[in-house]
Amino acid sequence: MSRRKSQTMRVPKYEIGKVIFQKSRISYEEIVNDLCPALSVQQLYRICTQYWDDKYDTHSVSSSVLSDMRILMTEDSNIAASSAFLLDDNSSIPFSIDDISSSFQEKEFSDVKPAEGLLDHPAFHFLQE
Repeated sequence: MSRRKSQTMRVPKYEIGKVIFQKSRISYEEIVNDLCPALSVQQLYRICTQYWDDKYDTHSVSSSVLSDMRILMTEDSNIAASSAFLLDDNSSIPFSIDDISSSFQEKEFSDVKPAEGLLDHPAFHFLQE
């Protein structure tokens, strides 16, 4: 194996070890430049705040890195076009509650007889009422 090839193979292993075991020591610059250059600040923040490695019992990145990310997200919030769509939560519903309630069809179940096995069990006596 050539020296150059072995050096290129060591870098990913080093970075993987850094992510797994040294998350609290990783700087924001290392995350953005070395580990995840394609992700936005919003995406990185979301990953960093939701990640907990229960196998190695390690937490997320340091609080100072999270603070830096929050500041950058606040600054970036003025930019209309955001590329954070991959991890965005959108809790808005594209239709109204009235639309939902009017789409329900009421069913009448009073004429349906329960299964005999249920009627024999005391926990289901309410079905006979």
